[in-house]
Amino acid sequence: MIGLATVAVVLFLCFGWDWYRPYLKKLMPQSKYQPYIAFVGDSIYTIAADGGPTLIINQEVMIYDTSIGRKITLPISLGVKADSRIAASSDGKIYYVNGVDLELHKFNLKTMTDLPLTSSQYYCLNPACSHRGQLVLFESNLTKQSGYRDIYCLDLKSMNNTAQRLTSSLTFCGSPSFTHNDRHIIYDCQDAAGFSLWIMDKDGKNARILLVGGANGNFQRPACSPVNNWVAYQVNHGGSIGISASLLNWKQDIKRTVTIINDGGEYLNPCWSPDGKKVIFQKRKSIAIGQTVRYFQDIYEADFNPDLPPAPVPLIARPLTTNVYACWLPVLSDSVQFSIAGAFVDSYRRNLPGARNNMN
Repeated sequence: MIGLATVAVVLFLCFGWDWYRPYLKKLMPQSKYQPYIAFVGDSIYTIAADGGPTLIINQEVMIYDTSIGRKITLPISLGVKADSRIAASSDGKIYYVNGVDLELHKFNLKTMTDLPLTSSQYYCLNPACSHRGQLVLFESNLTKQSGYRDIYCLDLKSMNNTAQRLTSSLTFCGSPSFTHNDRHIIYDCQDAAGFSLWIMDKDGKNARILLVGGANGNFQRPACSPVNNWVAYQVNHGGSIGISASLLNWKQDIKRTVTIINDGGEYLNPCWSPDGKKVIFQKRKSIAIGQTVRYFQDIYEADFNPDLPPAPVPLIARPLTTNVYACWLPVLSDSVQFSIAGAFVDSYRRNLPGARNNMN
């Protein structure tokens, strides 16, 4: 009789880690809750009573603690690019595009220090990091051809910091996201029909269309779940933008699709919680001030259950501010969490009555 161990080995050789990983995870202790969310927000936003000139003092990366409902601003002196998402790795690093030099930077949450990763030859947007933290993806128009953008991969263990070009489609490709096992990359790409979702191996090979855009909408900003084969993305229906999610099978083909929200509003840039049970995204809203209509954005969250309709609720909403590109931090080491907690304590002390150097 064939033993259970032999059967397990045969299943592993035939289907690999992805096949039995969900079952193994049930037998392993689960990671503790992670309360921190990073996002890009306005540090100061002033607006005239008649809706006149708007003054934005810096776009900054902020950390929001969901357990206490408070935020801190990271000490990034030059600010961040407002139309580029940020990414976080499990080793306590936040990757963002600097608002002045437009290069990819790495901020260390443990030491609260900043380090540029690319040189002036790049024009970077929308970084994403592998779940193990070694590889960082970003989109760039390094070819200097107007309207074109490709996806690049930077190996942080490489000695020369030279990024590898993964796409060469002579079109607009961007918003890359690693699948939960870091073996594939899902991204959006513009073609004759509109924006479609594509998938390729992590080295750029075997690229193919995953979800065709066009009559059914434009599909952009994919975000892969960190624990399974679900991928969330925004769907542009013309007058509205919703959030959907699709489940991939072991062949990396779409098996099932569900709608997270599509109520006629504009919802953008989804991101998953570390346990894959929540999705956060931003909602665009308009406010009439005097004779002018101004547009702002808040961050919402929704419990993800593919069999039940979610009920999104506001998570980060500040008056007359734009809060975008929310990124749920992975479960961090105790030393990194201690550093973040210390920053919150310092911020609280600065905000006490009579305190100087009030940052928030």
